[in-house]
Order: sequence, then structure tokens, then C-alpha cells
Amino acid sequence: VWVKIPGVHEVPDQVKVRFRELSFDVTVEDLNGKDYMFAATELPMEVVVDECKYEVLENEVKIYLKKWAKTEWFKLTNLGGR
Repeated sequence: VWVKIPGVHEVPDQVKVRFRELSFDVTVEDLNGKDYMFAATELPMEVVVDECKYEVLENEVKIYLKKWAKTEWFKLTNLGGR
């Protein structure tokens, strides 16, 4: 999952990602005077929280979710047209 946030790479220490079994959220505090939050709730199936991770790249946060079961997800789709 890619979360586009212009300039996020300039403040990697201010990026917080919280993983839960059926959701995750991304928070960036005080990026050029603004706070950002993205939440994905009600994931199609459970994830292995301890094996999920994230990476701060140029202008985006890349989220890696480890699915509990080896199955396809049909509900998590690209809403940004990319």
C-alpha cells in the first residue's frame, strides 16, 4: 500500500504506523505545520501484526502487510487512479 504525502521523506522520525489485526493507520505530525492521517479499517482478512512493516520513501510511505492466510484480497483497491 502506498500513501502519498509530499515531503514526508524530510521528517521520517515523525511518521508513525500502527498495525492491528484488521486495520492499520499512518500518522505524520507537523509536516510543514500540518498533521496527516490515513486509516485503513476493516481489512478483508487478518494480518500478522508482528510481520507488517513500513518504509518512508520520497513523498510516500510504503506499507507492507503480511496476510495471515494465503488468499487474494478483493476489497483493498486503488482509489487514487494510479
